[in-house]
Amino acid sequence: MKPAIYFSLSLFSLTFTAVADQVITDDLIVDGGSIAVGTDSVNGEDFGYSTVLLKENNLRIRFQDTSNSAAFPSNDWELLANDSSNGGENKFSIVDVSADRTPFTVLAGAREHALLVGADGNVGFGTAAPDRALHIVADDSPTIRLDQGNAGGLAAQSWDLTGNESGLLVQDVTNGGEIPFRIRSGAEMHSLTVGANGVGVGVSSAVYKLHVQQTEDLQTALIESTNAVASARTVLQLRNNGPAGLRISNNNATASPSDWDLTVNDTGELVISRGGGALVTIDATGNLVAAGTLSDASDVNRKEGFGEVDHADVLEKVADLPLKTWRYKGEDVTHIGPMAQDFQALFKVGGSARSISKADADGVALASIQALHADAKEKALRIAELSQQNQALEARLKRLESLLEAQ
Repeated sequence: MKPAIYFSLSLFSLTFTAVADQVITDDLIVDGGSIAVGTDSVNGEDFGYSTVLLKENNLRIRFQDTSNSAAFPSNDWELLANDSSNGGENKFSIVDVSADRTPFTVLAGAREHALLVGADGNVGFGTAAPDRALHIVADDSPTIRLDQGNAGGLAAQSWDLTGNESGLLVQDVTNGGEIPFRIRSGAEMHSLTVGANGVGVGVSSAVYKLHVQQTEDLQTALIESTNAVASARTVLQLRNNGPAGLRISNNNATASPSDWDLTVNDTGELVISRGGGALVTIDATGNLVAAGTLSDASDVNRKEGFGEVDHADVLEKVADLPLKTWRYKGEDVTHIGPMAQDFQALFKVGGSARSISKADADGVALASIQALHADAKEKALRIAELSQQNQALEARLKRLESLLEAQ
């Protein structure tokens, strides 16, 4: 037999004269009517559709568990309608009486369907028909706030996750509302994918730690510093415990295989190679060695501002150009040649007084050679002329000698 249910009701007459409690020692069944409980209940109460009506200025239903064995739960709970203090809140709460906590509260005036659990278990906020396990509806920017207090000894921090017509935003509320992460509305498929191998941009499954793929005819990637202060900055850095390299490939099926590698080796040299063979090497002091020839752009169609060259003047200046043996700082190799400052002061070509353009050095050398050639040609003509004159004198001398002998 199931245990009996006891109701302890305080009943008052119209003159509010207390009567003795009624104790019913068997089940109580009210058939065909409703129950009104509370000091403000009246005879002829209008129940409407309510089966149980609680009516007074302090409304509570307490669940008091009298279990006295440690093996059974015994927590006490209470359903509470409105605060009992002046100026308190209009609300409905579930109170954990034993722990003196209120884990659930609905304030008066909450919007329609503020919280709804659908038949399929989906939970809706602001919707009567949640389509997902959690469905939040708002007329403007539905938002989830993640708020860490500092009661546990950690720094307080608040984040907002917001969705609206512009996109999905993660906002750092604590630090001025900065938005460190944003997905724009209309973002293309697989704009950002995090997988087992790494992060993919434009690809459904990343093959590398960072895998960027572009199918549109657009620039694939841009790394840009927009700092307003002009300053030298390392915009991109590659690091490796060993030689670090960058590979550039042409994947056009009709093109010749062309994988180019840019590598910094263990000796600190920057090497440009193809197929494993070094083609250009720049050592730590700036010396460059190329496996092939070094050519300057010299197409006439790329040039303007033409002028004549005084070859003899160039040759005279070359004669005046100081030449010395020297070494680059930090290098043990001896070189021979002019200083850029002297070269620029004499010839006034090039854009810097700290370097000598190979094109200018070649031009000065060629002008000097042409001047020497012109001088040598002039001397050769003079020698030929003197040789002819010498031959004529020799012929006259022979004729004179013949005449003298004939006498």
